[in-house]
Amino acid sequence: MSSFGLAQDENRDTKQHPELSKVVQSWANKLSGELWHFGEMVTRKDQVKNSFKDTTIVVEDGDSLLTDIHERISNMMKQKVEAVRLNDLASSQDIRYDDSLLGSLQIEQSYHQKMPPEGVEIYQRDQSPLDNRDIIYETDIEITEDVEKHPQASQTQPVDKTMLPLYKNKHFYNIPVNINNSAVHVPSNVYERCKLTKDVISGIMWSEELDKTFRNNYKLDPTLSWQYFGSSTGFMRQFPAMIWSQQPVDLFDCRTRSWYIEAASSPKDILILVDRSGSMTGMRREIARHVVHNILDTLGNNDYVNIYTFSNTTDPLIECFSGKLVQANLGNIRILKESMSDFKTEQIANFTLALATAFEILAEYRESKLGANCNQAIMLITDGSQDNYKDVFEKYNWDNLPVVTVRLFTYLVGREVSDPRDVKWMACANQGYYVHLSTYAEVREEVLHYIPVMARPMVLNANQKPNPAWSPVYADVTDPKLTNWLWVNRQRFTQRDRYLIFSKYKDLMSPNEIDKKFVHQQKLKQDHYGETQTYNLMTSVSLPVYDKKPRQERVANLLGVAGTDVPIEYIQRLMLPHRLGVNGYGFIVTNNGYILTHPDLRPVYQGILKPAYNRVDFMEVEILDDDSEPRRFNEEIRDLRKKIIMQKKGNITLRVKSHLDDIKRIHISNRYYYYRGINDTPFSLVIVLPDKYGFYGVLPSVENDIHRLRSNDKGPHTLAQFFNGNWAIHPEWTIHAKVL
Repeated sequence: MSSFGLAQDENRDTKQHPELSKVVQSWANKLSGELWHFGEMVTRKDQVKNSFKDTTIVVEDGDSLLTDIHERISNMMKQKVEAVRLNDLASSQDIRYDDSLLGSLQIEQSYHQKMPPEGVEIYQRDQSPLDNRDIIYETDIEITEDVEKHPQASQTQPVDKTMLPLYKNKHFYNIPVNINNSAVHVPSNVYERCKLTKDVISGIMWSEELDKTFRNNYKLDPTLSWQYFGSSTGFMRQFPAMIWSQQPVDLFDCRTRSWYIEAASSPKDILILVDRSGSMTGMRREIARHVVHNILDTLGNNDYVNIYTFSNTTDPLIECFSGKLVQANLGNIRILKESMSDFKTEQIANFTLALATAFEILAEYRESKLGANCNQAIMLITDGSQDNYKDVFEKYNWDNLPVVTVRLFTYLVGREVSDPRDVKWMACANQGYYVHLSTYAEVREEVLHYIPVMARPMVLNANQKPNPAWSPVYADVTDPKLTNWLWVNRQRFTQRDRYLIFSKYKDLMSPNEIDKKFVHQQKLKQDHYGETQTYNLMTSVSLPVYDKKPRQERVANLLGVAGTDVPIEYIQRLMLPHRLGVNGYGFIVTNNGYILTHPDLRPVYQGILKPAYNRVDFMEVEILDDDSEPRRFNEEIRDLRKKIIMQKKGNITLRVKSHLDDIKRIHISNRYYYYRGINDTPFSLVIVLPDKYGFYGVLPSVENDIHRLRSNDKGPHTLAQFFNGNWAIHPEWTIHAKVL
């Protein structure tokens, strides 16, 4: 039937039923009215409009808002730095214990006097009864100068002094703690018959006096998080006391944490030379690999490193790193560690070529002021040398004697080695350190000796007040290598299961079923983005503690590092989110361009920390709306990054892309960036305001706030209802509440 015929039929129906169109129109109008009134009732549109009649629209100034947030964060960070300044106290406590024979005997005698007689159980972290963890007090416990836990403690029966009572504390993530005492952690590689035992016992004894300072700091600043002192001998005193977790295995050593490393020594360029001659096989090769891993664990984002292997030729461990020093971030460190199993042992070692290559690379970076632009060192790992190569050092390193440009640290590996005098001489002649490693177990402790040596210039210049060291963002895990291992194994099992399932059922599954399975897997992935689970992100501020014992001959010893944690969530609360408004946010960038805190920082995926979670660059989360390829950043954003790193003050408008709905949709808009450096820190603060509406806010009148308290208010939930009953606000609530 033609369209002309259909039109005729419709006209005929209309003529036969003239009221039909009116009825349908009436139904539509009635339904429209009902939906309109229902929408008004549900949304309360009129009430919302009326609530804004007596309000004042204010214009937010970006520079003023940036200044206010900067002042709050800067003041908070100054408070944390003052709490960390334990160096004078720690040094004065250490002076009490001299290193003479008499002093050593007195220390050990005092130590044994404190030990209970045989048959009496003492408090052990691995023998603590489980009921200690069940002691829960919901209320805050007063901080006292003695061991009393509450005002009625003196009326109670004496408790067992060998047991440490613990109480869950919301401020410390509901971990059972004791806020009157600190606890000491000793790494597994420092044991009873270790040669450091005397120094460890001595340090534990004199550092007990720090408990008073810890308690006083916490009393003055209730927002203070964990406080700690990490000794150069390996032990760490942490306040408040807690039971150290042994699961799955305790690999923690405070001397490999970023807060310790960055405070103990200055930024450095490290070039590692690994002997791959024919004799470096078996246990020697494994020890050398373990040495490299431990050296890499002591490096941070402010350090630069590369690894070369040498026999008759000298080659970079990773080909694309040839002639370079790369930043020692988690991503590069991971690649270097994984590549340590790739090289082959062969030929005879050419030390002259290897040392010359290392000196030339370091000289290039030193003259061009690239890299760390501070200390430089060569780590030589070998099983023996037939010469001391004095001519090489005279050519490259002895231009300004008695000061050497590059320190040399030598690690002699293997039980049966040739004459070690040449290897030892090379280290001593270049202001380094010599270590002989014959077993796998002693590697960690011996490798860490290089840190106090690198810190000697800072110790000798102790009259100058040291600058506090702020660490990049990190998660409170005892050992980051475990999360990296979990990540690798998760990838392996996922790939294996994916292949087995697909190969088994691919002939039985239709294309639609395969697509549905893929969509379901993507949904599972999206559900895990941004998940933090049990990881608490934080930064730390730390200061070195120097040995100031009066001696006839001055010795440059580093006692350790004092520090405290600053949770990232606490910094975020200081950014005035109510003034930043909808789609406005603030974030902090480190001196390396990495974000310390950002709304788009997603460090965890499916419950595991990402391998490079703390090296997310600012340009990777603020993406311009341009045609650049991935990782090919626009010159405009690169220039902004440089200004932020250099802690300049300014503002700029950029057109950027942001994601919505779990990365399902993209929103493109103009955003205004305001930035400035944070005083006495390596951080810079940036706030972002959306175009137009981001600069306007509503200022409610004070009268309306007062009227809301009236008991005769018709509203269903008036504030007056919350003040009924037998209770009152504590007069000092501003002290014990979360201070913003």
